[in-house]
Amino acid sequence: MDLLSEQPITSFGERISKDLGLHHLFNYSDRTTNCINVENIGIQGEERKAALIINEMPLASSVMEDLSNRGKEIVVTMISKSLPNEQGPKIWQRSYTLKRSRSFVSLQQYVQELRDPIRFSLDASDDDRQNEMPSFEPRGITKQWIYTASHIFEGNANLKILSDIIEVEDAFYICQERIPMTLESLLRFSKQKLISSTNGDSPVPTTLWVLYQLLSALDYAHSHGITHGNLNPADILLSSNLWLTLTGFHLPATPMYLQMDEKPDRTLQNLMEGWRNGKISNFDYLMALNLLSGRRTGDPNFHPFMPWVIDFTEQQGKWRDLTKSKYRLTKGDEQLDVTYLSTDRSHHITEPLSELTYYHYQARRTPIPLLRKYVRSTFQPNEYPSTIERLYEWTPDECIPEFFTDPLIFKSIHEDMPDLAVPSWAESPRDFIKIHRDLLESDQVSLGIHHWIDLTFGYKLSSQEAVRAKNVALIDSVHLRNHGFVQIFKHPHPPRLNCRPFADIILDGIADTESAFEFLANLETLLPVHRPPVFKLNETPPFQDEPFLELAAADMYSFGCLMAEMYLAHPLFNPNTIRQYIYKRTLPRLDELPHAVRALILSLIRQRHWKRPSAQSLLTHDIFPSYFTELYTWLSAYHSITDWKQRLNLTIDNLSTLLALPEEGFEIAIPFFLQFFSEPTEIGVKVKAVNLIDPLGAKLGVANSRKYLLQPLIRLYQIQTFGDLSAVLFDDKVIKSIVNRLGLAPFIDYILPYTIDSLRNTDNQIAYLSSLLMSNIPDVLGEVLTVKYVLHPLLLQLSKTHPEYIVEVLLILAKKLGEKVILEHYLGQLLQLLQKHSSKATKGGEEVLISVLQVIKGLLDEISPSAILQQLILDSNVLFVLLLNPSPHSSLIKILIQTFIYISYRIGSIDTCAHILPYIKQFLHNYSDFFELLEDGTVVPTREQGSHEALRSVYSLEIGAMLYDQLCSLVSNRLLRNEIPKHWKLLEAIVKTQPKSFQIPLSRSSTPPGSSSMPASGSFSSSSSLSSFGSLSSFASLGSPPALGSGKHADDWLTAISKSEGESNRSWNLEGKVLNIFSGNQGGIRCMDALSNESLFVTGSKDCTVKIWNIHHPQAKLSYNEHTSGVTGVHFIFNGTSVASCGGSVHIWDTERKVRTFLLSSDVSFTSMLPTKEDRIIVVANLENTLSFLDVSMGKPVYEWYLPGAALYGSCKCIATANNGNWMAIGTNTGDIVTFDKRTGYILEMWKAHEGPITQLKSFGSNGLISTSMDRMMCLWKMNGNVPTCMRRVRATDPIEACNVYKQNVFVGGGPKIGSANFGDVDDGFSETGGDVFNLNGIIMQSRRKGPSPIKALSVLPYYRVLLLGCDDGTVRALV
Repeated sequence: MDLLSEQPITSFGERISKDLGLHHLFNYSDRTTNCINVENIGIQGEERKAALIINEMPLASSVMEDLSNRGKEIVVTMISKSLPNEQGPKIWQRSYTLKRSRSFVSLQQYVQELRDPIRFSLDASDDDRQNEMPSFEPRGITKQWIYTASHIFEGNANLKILSDIIEVEDAFYICQERIPMTLESLLRFSKQKLISSTNGDSPVPTTLWVLYQLLSALDYAHSHGITHGNLNPADILLSSNLWLTLTGFHLPATPMYLQMDEKPDRTLQNLMEGWRNGKISNFDYLMALNLLSGRRTGDPNFHPFMPWVIDFTEQQGKWRDLTKSKYRLTKGDEQLDVTYLSTDRSHHITEPLSELTYYHYQARRTPIPLLRKYVRSTFQPNEYPSTIERLYEWTPDECIPEFFTDPLIFKSIHEDMPDLAVPSWAESPRDFIKIHRDLLESDQVSLGIHHWIDLTFGYKLSSQEAVRAKNVALIDSVHLRNHGFVQIFKHPHPPRLNCRPFADIILDGIADTESAFEFLANLETLLPVHRPPVFKLNETPPFQDEPFLELAAADMYSFGCLMAEMYLAHPLFNPNTIRQYIYKRTLPRLDELPHAVRALILSLIRQRHWKRPSAQSLLTHDIFPSYFTELYTWLSAYHSITDWKQRLNLTIDNLSTLLALPEEGFEIAIPFFLQFFSEPTEIGVKVKAVNLIDPLGAKLGVANSRKYLLQPLIRLYQIQTFGDLSAVLFDDKVIKSIVNRLGLAPFIDYILPYTIDSLRNTDNQIAYLSSLLMSNIPDVLGEVLTVKYVLHPLLLQLSKTHPEYIVEVLLILAKKLGEKVILEHYLGQLLQLLQKHSSKATKGGEEVLISVLQVIKGLLDEISPSAILQQLILDSNVLFVLLLNPSPHSSLIKILIQTFIYISYRIGSIDTCAHILPYIKQFLHNYSDFFELLEDGTVVPTREQGSHEALRSVYSLEIGAMLYDQLCSLVSNRLLRNEIPKHWKLLEAIVKTQPKSFQIPLSRSSTPPGSSSMPASGSFSSSSSLSSFGSLSSFASLGSPPALGSGKHADDWLTAISKSEGESNRSWNLEGKVLNIFSGNQGGIRCMDALSNESLFVTGSKDCTVKIWNIHHPQAKLSYNEHTSGVTGVHFIFNGTSVASCGGSVHIWDTERKVRTFLLSSDVSFTSMLPTKEDRIIVVANLENTLSFLDVSMGKPVYEWYLPGAALYGSCKCIATANNGNWMAIGTNTGDIVTFDKRTGYILEMWKAHEGPITQLKSFGSNGLISTSMDRMMCLWKMNGNVPTCMRRVRATDPIEACNVYKQNVFVGGGPKIGSANFGDVDDGFSETGGDVFNLNGIIMQSRRKGPSPIKALSVLPYYRVLLLGCDDGTVRALV
């Protein structure tokens, strides 16, 4: 391969990939017309000609219409009919044209025409039909195989169906929906995903799942007589959910063996040496490097890039510093240093040319719909840089080749966007291109271009060299990526020679030669080899008459190479190593691979092709988990269906099977479940999908439910469209399911704000649905949280528009919450709103005042007369101020007068006369200014009153009649006549002019104040009787708990919790107030756990009992007494429907059916227990330090880990697992901590952490661990992969036996004292303190009210902002 010829770089690209036979031309997203616009894709020669041919063809097929209308990207691929060798499909070597009137039809129509002689004869003669297909007919392939191949592929969901095909004289053009991720990009940019899965650190076996799908596709193709021919990572497409699609079938007649000489190939060496010696230009060499790194013209994510060489202020001056990245030059070193220290040790973005920058560069040649999609939804031409100088200043990214080759990039196709202006020293865009290209090839650039190559393609992208060059890229380790930096060189790139002075070359010659030699030695690793070579064997294959078997074996060889590359994270073969394998029988080292994987790879790449295993045989290999079969069966059917309703029905039909998948299998399945919440356009599908929340949440557990289900649910609530979807989202059963499955925090933080805002929705039907939900919200949250998170926000909403439904909900909640809540939380805030907006009554604040008065009027029936008098009349004058300084708004004064009348009736005539009538008299006196009484008894308006004329609507006949008449009924006519002797005749005459339309209820509601309370919000019926379990009465139901309003500490509880600040990361300061005391245990509390919705908690006691409590009631709700020794561990599982308790033996019991469902006992007592994120798996430890992983659903242990040297390290006292899922730790009674790899069970570290027994271990932050001990110390450890480092150390005055963590807040109990502190993040800003003592400033130590009792257990209720303290005297105290 001659690379030194002076040919365009496109020819170089064709030569590098000529064996592929496929040329990806461009991607197309959105449409401006009915034609594909390819004018700006930057391709030349035959490829550009082909693109222009396609540009002239209308998008006539329904498939293409659908793809475009849905905004899908389209890939057009050209397949030449005249391939240069005998290895391609024979039919493509014939020049044949179907006679048809349309130039663009679907592939399926081709197949139908070939099968239907009658239809076919309309378009072609019999002679044409006989001659169009070759006589070649490989085994298993019919004469119509070129068209029916796609029909065959429809039987397997991993094989790409050709959407449409265009035929011209010498080529086919295939149009397909674009899938941007490939296995090649996964290996390049998200390699860690594969490495972690192969090392056992990832819960999802990514590598095995991809390989299994690839095998299934190959098995299906081989069983239908089709082989791929050139299997490589670029032809394996992957969706974001890791669903595989195999493309690029070459359909060879004979195996496409790799032909290699024993002599090393010098292709890349010639390329680099040709550039160094000046035989290849800078431009062509850099384009070659772009090609080697996987970049291709026209793809915004992979478009080639070049260096900016000057800043354009001068033609030959101010050269760009090529030793620094463009990002560094734009941002400055200071900002990069700050970024590096404040982030995950990175300096800049993930790639040298971002998609956003690409579209800015190409803005003048890109259709507006594309700019709206990728730049900004609103097209603003003036926001794009207008000159090349401004573009250079704006961008932090590198340049693109078009600025060195294509003058058209400056020409705008948009009427409202001017052309990109060139510098003043260039006469035209064409002149600029010539000068700019000359600058790129200049000696000044050539001298330093190797430094730029090191930054963008070379060794300065990794290790300490990247840190020194401020060139550490930001790597997204969470999401799959399909673009970014690609490091192709690991050694410094040699400089160019021909541009350097002769003396410099002599002086530096030796160093340059050594550097170049080392660099060249590594070049061949850039070319991975996946095709099988020709092996020289001494024996004859046993099946020479079966050529198809050899073709299939070639595919399996390539599969083995891909498998090794996925496990090794680098290609198995390159030109150098494959040559050694061919001629010396030497294989690369595979010792690092698992034994089963290594053996399988060796069997696939063996030189005797007839001994390679088939795809079908490998599908049942032990390396693949057994559940892959069920999972693949469902997903294959799923992807074979395009209708979302049918997909959902298929999923529901298989739901029980899918829910039985193990955790790692369900991790693969869950993204496809989530598509039902977002992808379908049919609302009915989303409505039905909401019903999946409960079973999915039950399977996932609380933590994973939040991870996967929360964001899809939020997006559904954001739709805000009335219909079946809103009806189901606002259904209280769905809300309860969300709270139960995701926990209280997501509902309060994310879902509840949407429901409150919906009360003001302009669509009355949505507001109505929200009001129904809000009316029942106490049944979900309980009284206290309803006051804190619903009532207070609703009261604030009164000051906004459309408050009608808010008023209604506030009144319904008032009836449920009772008088105490109304007095403490309603009236004070309502009066503040009145006072705040009374001064705005003439400036548009009337609606707020009306809404507030409506609420106050509605509350009067729920409050005692004495409370009304005290809070609304004696303690506040706001209502009187509104009365005597009225707003000229008739609706406002009407509701105000009605409120005074209601108040008067509720407090009685005596208090009305004493406290209200004096103000009413002043209001009624003013009527004489607006009306007069004639001698004949007629009431007529007075003359205009000037500035007071605006108040005539306030002092109306209706208002006066209503007020005077109702007061007469309450306090008598005689009394009123005495109080207003000069005006009573006028007012009585006014009453006669108006009909009686306003009636006051004469009796109050029969419900006593405060008697309406919320039902207990738990899973239990407090009044249900208990049936015995077998012959054992293991449970005891403890009667009906008292209402919250009757508890001893009810006032403190409601006041303290509802007025406290919400959950946050800030330091949690303890007030030391005990809100409630829960008693009933005969022995001390030893362990405790709270339900995620904070309605219930469970305790384990030294007296061998386990009790479940409602947080609002001091007596236990349910008791389990089947343990024979003290309970040391207790946890809710399955969202509170079951409890796991450990006390010598492990018990699982159903809290609803009140039966024990699982019992694990042993000769060695179990000492501690910990549930995992998946509720069905529980970890328990015994005295001999054996960790047993129990599958509760299966009712048996699934595997065990054993810690050797129990005598040395003592016995296990507690267990913790990392929040990032990487490790598990146990603490022993000798003060040692041992950490395990969570996936493999291997011991990571063992160290002496404390001088006394360890009492608690708690994970902290992303990678921290907190330990407490009887030695009175608490330590915070940073688990950084090496020896754990003690970051904080706290000393208490008593042994620390209780500890818990919520986000960055740490709570400890030492003796009878409790303390708290905020530790920040173990990964952010921690300075290592080693063994020094760190004093907890501001920690609050509180003694218990009933004498000192050591704290043994501690649980956190973050939304109540309450700590539950389990004490040695058998009580639990709620502390705020």
